[in-house]
Amino acid sequence: MSLKHELSRRQFIRGLVLGAACSHFANETFVTPIVAAIQPLTTPGNGCLRFKVSAFPALNSEGGSVLFSVNPYSPVGPLGAFYPIIVNRGTGNVFHALRAACTHQGGVVKPQGGTWVCQFHGSVFDIDGDRVSGLAPVGSRLTAYNVTYDGVDNVMVEIPGLDYAMTPTSVPANGRMKLDFPTDSQVTYEVLFQQALGTTWAPVQFATTESGPANQTTLTGDGATATVYVERSTATGFYLANARVTAE
Repeated sequence: MSLKHELSRRQFIRGLVLGAACSHFANETFVTPIVAAIQPLTTPGNGCLRFKVSAFPALNSEGGSVLFSVNPYSPVGPLGAFYPIIVNRGTGNVFHALRAACTHQGGVVKPQGGTWVCQFHGSVFDIDGDRVSGLAPVGSRLTAYNVTYDGVDNVMVEIPGLDYAMTPTSVPANGRMKLDFPTDSQVTYEVLFQQALGTTWAPVQFATTESGPANQTTLTGDGATATVYVERSTATGFYLANARVTAE
């Protein structure tokens, strides 16, 4: 959907993130987007977390794991709306995506010796989410997400509730574009711009008031709708609200 100078009607661009290569052992924030798009999914309201296996050396081998998070978390649970997302590589080209919430009392599980262990009370789960031992109910398993792997490099994980819409409107007074999008508490957002389909998404600075300086690069969500203003440098293009992801 092009954003033209003469645009007067509201249009919607749905978007979500994904990020750059990082160490399996070091907690780092994605800064360079690899894929930044929401694709139509069979389940309304779900988001699509997409990444390249080559960006995460741990996932090149069977038994490798990466823990993704879109908001901070503690051993007893997330500090925002979403639990971390576990991605494990099983045998061959099988990937398992799991919600890192222990089925006992919701503690966050972390990798330990080829299994996932609850930091709260010590329940143990294997890489496909089945309970191995501990206080979690017998027969219970971690919540699994739908995973699609193209057999080459690209993985797509369908995450319930991780979806949102951006509403861009023109600001005639100064030519800026006003962007409104809902936020989740403690999730960090940036704004990306793509001049034409197929070109690279690039971060742009924005203002939080109509006439204020466009010198901010991120904002932290509080559960309310965010409003930002970006400079119009081209006649057409696409904007995307990009929720930053961390990996461990």
